[in-house]
Amino acid sequence: MQKTFFLVKITMKINNLVIIIFYCLILISCTSCENQNTTIIDLLSYVDSIPPSLIKINGESHYAFTLSFSEKLKDRNSTKVMFEDSETNSFKVEGYTLIIYSKIELIPGKRYNIKAEVSDLSGNTTTVESYCFAKNTNPAQLLISEISTKGSKKYVDRVEIICTKSGNLAGISIADGFNYNYSDRCVLPNLEAFEGDLIVIGFGDNTDCDYMSEKLQGLSSNNGCLLISENPEVDALIQDCIIYSNKSSSTFSGFASRGIEECATTLMNSGDWEIDKPLSNAAVNSTNETSTRTINRFADKWGEYSDTNTQNDFYITVTSGQSFGSRNNPNIYEPN
Repeated sequence: MQKTFFLVKITMKINNLVIIIFYCLILISCTSCENQNTTIIDLLSYVDSIPPSLIKINGESHYAFTLSFSEKLKDRNSTKVMFEDSETNSFKVEGYTLIIYSKIELIPGKRYNIKAEVSDLSGNTTTVESYCFAKNTNPAQLLISEISTKGSKKYVDRVEIICTKSGNLAGISIADGFNYNYSDRCVLPNLEAFEGDLIVIGFGDNTDCDYMSEKLQGLSSNNGCLLISENPEVDALIQDCIIYSNKSSSTFSGFASRGIEECATTLMNSGDWEIDKPLSNAAVNSTNETSTRTINRFADKWGEYSDTNTQNDFYITVTSGQSFGSRNNPNIYEPN
């Protein structure tokens, strides 16, 4: 007897989840006196049953967001969009992208909530709920000019940044780590900054600072990475960074933490910081830093700041030499 089996995998989508309902085994039998063979054919292999997934979401202008997907999308009729908890018809489906339009001008750097139901060309449906920050089309250019990572109750951890090119601060992120894996950060508001402006951000509870971080939990004391990103998105352009270490650990390339090691590796591989081995050799040495002996960026007598993306851009100032909100103290700490 010869038997041939056809295996058909039937799927249904309920509440945007692909649920396998059952496997149906169809048996077609025919009689043969000489041999018996079995063949299994999975008809599912010929059918696209995977819904599109969200790859990226970006603010494109003061009026639009773009959502990029892994597959071509079907059409407008197969798409539903909620913008800030209200259904909207102001969108366009174009290839792999869904473009959502706002009827009013978006506030640069403000977070907006988005929910969208989309289908691919095979009718597979998925729903995404996310958020995006409105695009800052004229971001100010900023540099880290002074940091304190070993703060006290009186002198909390702080970061001072200087504006090197006038523009808007909206959405610019100053973070302890990358946007996708940060310990703490401050996202700046929709305000204009001008060349030469100094901005102080508190990472501990101190009302004397211009802005405060989200968690106020302090910075990593001995080893860490601080980044200025052009927006709070995970793939944002890095404007500036500093990697620091007391260079005393024998683990994780001298940083004592896998997260800091990964952050430093990424910054070095992207060219945002010089490369050395072990990695901590390239970091600013934080050993002699205290709550008042802060890490400062070198500046010449004309106020031009050193920016070579290396440890040579920074020094530790003398005891009680902290100068947040004013020109950096030029006196360099010399250990006995």
